[in-house]
Amino acid sequence: MQRFIEVITVLVYALLVGYIFPSNGFGQNVTLHSSHHDLLDPVAIATDGTHLYFGGLNEEGISTILKMPAVGGPIMKIASGDPFVKISGLAVVDQVLYVTDTGNPFDGPAAIYRIHLTALPHDSLPFADFTVDTVRVREERPRIRIEGQFSVGEKSDGIDLSQEDVAVWFGEFSQTLFAGFFVREEEEERFVFEANASGVTEMSIGDDGTFRIIARDIPLPTLDSDIPVRFSLHFGDDAGETRVLLDEEGKFGPLE
Repeated sequence: MQRFIEVITVLVYALLVGYIFPSNGFGQNVTLHSSHHDLLDPVAIATDGTHLYFGGLNEEGISTILKMPAVGGPIMKIASGDPFVKISGLAVVDQVLYVTDTGNPFDGPAAIYRIHLTALPHDSLPFADFTVDTVRVREERPRIRIEGQFSVGEKSDGIDLSQEDVAVWFGEFSQTLFAGFFVREEEEERFVFEANASGVTEMSIGDDGTFRIIARDIPLPTLDSDIPVRFSLHFGDDAGETRVLLDEEGKFGPLE
């Protein structure tokens, strides 16, 4: 009987302790934020205050980095595979994601890589609206054509292509067209640039915010990839950035 009483006492005490101090030690402070089937072995996480970045191995055993809004939302893959072998840490400083990769312990040292999360300078004035309508990539030439539209932000003092440089970023390609390179076409209500060289060969900027860019003999992004291609456009301090996802034929946007 004494033994029975002792067992009951222990059980009652355990129940009371479990009620007062929940077994997980955190009570209602712990909630599920998200689950990720794209990463079977997440080993690192970082944030820039707006987005979360996850690094680890996907279901195929390939090192992958994912991005999602900190409040929850759609997940975007921003890097996968080469040059990453075994991601072990992430950190974000001034819009640059630093990735620590321990690599293969039997083949070379560990490394730290940098991924620039944005091409926009910190003192830039973001466009109020920036839309890419069409992208065409042709590998045989190689050649790209990008069309879209923008509108400047409230703090902008306007765009003067006779005084301001123009910079274009598309994937790994970037080029700056210096002030004065554009010619005004009054009848068409636009500025135009033309060159017979590698890089940007044609560019037009309409007074209504429409733009068209053609570039040749430049590094091209991987087609039919699930990693979007970064595109940004700068007019002096005014700038905009977006990402486009190309299909296997190098197309984005409405078909011609």
